[in-house]
Amino acid sequence: MADRSPFEEIHTSTIIETANNLFDFKSITYHTGIGYRAAIAGDVKLPGFLKYAFLKCLKNFDKLAVKLKLLKGDHALVVASPKK
Repeated sequence: MADRSPFEEIHTSTIIETANNLFDFKSITYHTGIGYRAAIAGDVKLPGFLKYAFLKCLKNFDKLAVKLKLLKGDHALVVASPKK
C-alpha cells in the first residue's frame, strides 16, 4: 500500500514535530497500525491460547518489518510528559 492520501502523508511528520515542541518524549515506537491484526484476529479459528500466540507473532513481525524498513511505520505510540 505505497499510495497514501496526500493529506495524511503531509500531516504524519508534522504531528510528531508539533508534539515534540510541547512534550518531552520518553519513548516513541513506530508500527503499521493494528488494522491488519484486528482484521485477522476476528477470523482466526484457533483456541484462545493459540490465537493470542499467533497474534503476538504478528505483532513481533510488525515490529521487525518496520525496523528493517520492509513496512512503513506510519503509526506512532508515544510516551511523553509536558515540557516544563
